[in-house]
Amino acid sequence: MHGSETSVTHCGIQNVIQMTGLWFCYGLLIIGLLYYVSYDVFLGEMNSSVKVENNRTADTTTEYNAVSTTSRLTFTRRWSTRAEIPNKVNRATDIFDYCPFEPPDPWHKSIIKYMDDKYGYLKNCTPDSNLSPVTDLMKGRVTLKKGKEAFACQGRCINYAGDNQYDLGNWKSIKDEVFKCDFVETECKSGKTTKRYIHMQIAEQKSSTNSQLNRQQNPDVVIMVIDSVASTQLIRGLPRTVNFLLHGMEAIEFRKFNKVGSNSRPNAFAALIGKTTEPVPRKPMNLPTIPADLSYEQYCKSYLDNETYIPLMYKKKGYKMFGAEDYVTSILNYPNCLGTKTRQFEHSFRPFHTRLNKDSELERIHLGGSCRLVHDNMLEYLEHYVNAYKDSPKFSLTWFVDLAHDDTKLIYRSDYELYNFYLKNREALNNSFIFFFGDHGPRFGSEAYTKFGNSEANNPFLYVVLPKHLRHTEVHEQILANSKELVTHHDLHSTLEDILYNQPSAAFSDLSFKRFDSDPRGSSLLRKFESGVARTCKTLPIPFQYCICQYKKTNVTDGKLVEALGSFAAKKLAAILESEKVASSCEKITLSNVIEALEFVLPHKNATQFEVSLYEVTFNVSAPALGVFKIPIRRESRGKFELAGEQFDRLDKYGKHGDCMKKDILRPLCTCKIRSTSKP
Repeated sequence: MHGSETSVTHCGIQNVIQMTGLWFCYGLLIIGLLYYVSYDVFLGEMNSSVKVENNRTADTTTEYNAVSTTSRLTFTRRWSTRAEIPNKVNRATDIFDYCPFEPPDPWHKSIIKYMDDKYGYLKNCTPDSNLSPVTDLMKGRVTLKKGKEAFACQGRCINYAGDNQYDLGNWKSIKDEVFKCDFVETECKSGKTTKRYIHMQIAEQKSSTNSQLNRQQNPDVVIMVIDSVASTQLIRGLPRTVNFLLHGMEAIEFRKFNKVGSNSRPNAFAALIGKTTEPVPRKPMNLPTIPADLSYEQYCKSYLDNETYIPLMYKKKGYKMFGAEDYVTSILNYPNCLGTKTRQFEHSFRPFHTRLNKDSELERIHLGGSCRLVHDNMLEYLEHYVNAYKDSPKFSLTWFVDLAHDDTKLIYRSDYELYNFYLKNREALNNSFIFFFGDHGPRFGSEAYTKFGNSEANNPFLYVVLPKHLRHTEVHEQILANSKELVTHHDLHSTLEDILYNQPSAAFSDLSFKRFDSDPRGSSLLRKFESGVARTCKTLPIPFQYCICQYKKTNVTDGKLVEALGSFAAKKLAAILESEKVASSCEKITLSNVIEALEFVLPHKNATQFEVSLYEVTFNVSAPALGVFKIPIRRESRGKFELAGEQFDRLDKYGKHGDCMKKDILRPLCTCKIRSTSKP
């Protein structure tokens, strides 16, 4: 019994020791959890402290866009655009190391009354049946429609001869003639009746070089750009198209897509060349401005063939090439620039577009008289192309300007046509990377002139569709993860380069981070972003006045300060015209009134640094000069003002009022004393 009692006592002691150890472990676990939760809450507080307070009223807080951009210069003259995430978050942390962002509601209350809830469906337009063609074009042969045999017809080719030029071939009878061109103009007569038309096709051309590409390793690349359309604007303006992209083609949506320049040119150059044409101001960080990669002389008065221009890169690799733009000239050539010596596209929309511009009868036949818009013709031509060249990789760049550029109301007209294009051609696009995006948001129209609409200008839309065989793979998951981050047009350039040169040999499975020498600001969307680096307007870098990070802004209530800010802004605007030696050609710039003056709320300022105040000023200039402008302004320790941005944003439509300026960057700023009599 004694031995048994000793054994029981020993077991009891062991149980006590075990229980004590267990409670000790529980204690450590609880302490660890409390530490983790408190740290997480503190980190969340740091992030949320700069988030927009959505419950504030509009008269005290502005919820929309904000600021920041910086980077560091290195001794090799190549700047680093990265900033390490702090190991410890503290109250002195630079808020520009964060990018608070909640996707805005596309149906903001200030926008709803301007929406076209019919989406262009019930158009007050009846096609003129007298303009219908009496001919068809199939595989190069023009034939008469059934019942139209009484007509005698001839046809001729409209060939590309330059960005704004075309060559007309000789008239030939349509009998037994095979037209080996994309655009065939026909003229048919029966008695006193004459019928004219331009037919479209893709006249396939043999490659001048022996390409080693195959369609499995080298998928098609389809780029479709709608000029001046924001992320939120596309959702409310093209609901059927967006729904089909997301659910019918498994597109990936990027809500944090940030423009990097004022208008089409700088954003196009970032996406297609990987270079900047505007400086990146960093004055809010008390750091030097990053100069533009290309000067006016370099991007306009020099040929761009030696730049890393995506279409020429794909052409040299052996891709078939297609280009369609509907502006007065192409993005590289506007307004009077050289562009490239090398012809970019074997198949170009320019001959058709220019022919219509120079023949009012043909324009009526293919546009207003047939209840068609420019984008209808572009989509028809693109449809021919995506169904051509079954055995060759294809590249296409389609840039819609007329569709939405001049007025926010216009976007609604295209929902059914774009939806139908994707629906009808889904099979033909199954082996394609599709990049559907905007260069920047809206600038003109009733929606753009609201406070919310104005904020959309910096946040264009972006949707990416993968080839069907790459969906639900690791690269698909990586792009989904990247879609939650801040991205820019520079990232598109790196992605397009990655698709062409790097990923085919790895079967699109290489997800490791890669830096691209052609554009150090860009990261491929197909790969992991750089580890340990927060993607912010400071690190990418994005110019101060275009940053979509939602830092808080409040109204400036001091009337004298508001007037001082407006006067300073107007004087600086006038000084730009003086420094460019063009002021004598422009109406004098003086302040009319300040529309709005906002101050950025910068929580957790670093007490060891000078106190800096950042403002955003929107103002009107006095007649006879015209214009509504916006610019960020910086003031250090209640000292002198200085511009915090390099570019004045023109918010109203200026049309041809600045056409006396040779440099296109000056056109929004100048109201010419001698103006064009054309409609603005």
